[in-house]
Amino acid sequence: LALQEGVTVMAEVTPQRGSTVRDILKFLFKRKGILLGLFLLTTALVAAGAYLLPPSYEASSQVLVERTTPNLPELYTPNYHIMELDEIINSEIQIITSRTVAENVVDTLDLHHRARVQDSLDEIVDRFKGRLCSIGLLYPVEPREAIIARLQNDIDVKPVPQSVIIQIAYAAESPEEAAEIVNAVTDAYVARRQDIYQG
Repeated sequence: LALQEGVTVMAEVTPQRGSTVRDILKFLFKRKGILLGLFLLTTALVAAGAYLLPPSYEASSQVLVERTTPNLPELYTPNYHIMELDEIINSEIQIITSRTVAENVVDTLDLHHRARVQDSLDEIVDRFKGRLCSIGLLYPVEPREAIIARLQNDIDVKPVPQSVIIQIAYAAESPEEAAEIVNAVTDAYVARRQDIYQG
């Protein structure tokens, strides 16, 4: 077939939607055994995880944040900046999650000398960390330092929307431990706040 110069041949292709839906259904039907097996395996793994994981209890406390200014006379100048509410809330959250508060809680409750109940996952993680330390990829951390870092990471501090209240929460394997730590964090925060604002 010879085409003349200047003549354009165009072909129109129309998609066939029915065939693609039919192809998808055919694909799913052919592999229904595999799909059913994957669904059952996923369900079994989730159920086993829920059954094997220890229960978790959460305790929380709420603190009311009031506008206060440090007791420093030299700050009261015409250029003194009065903080906005969100700045105050964020500052208080930083105090609650600070290392000073975490150290106070760990030392007050003597957490670094308590025997920690380990499950199989904790043992695997500890063995893995031990191997990393033995080959020099990870530096060993003292138990007190590890507990301070874990407390700072595990404590959940967030503002209650449309209010001047901050919620402090902690989850543990026993309700007594969760309540004890939340109360200690709250007390340490109040003491630290008094140190900052009352000099």
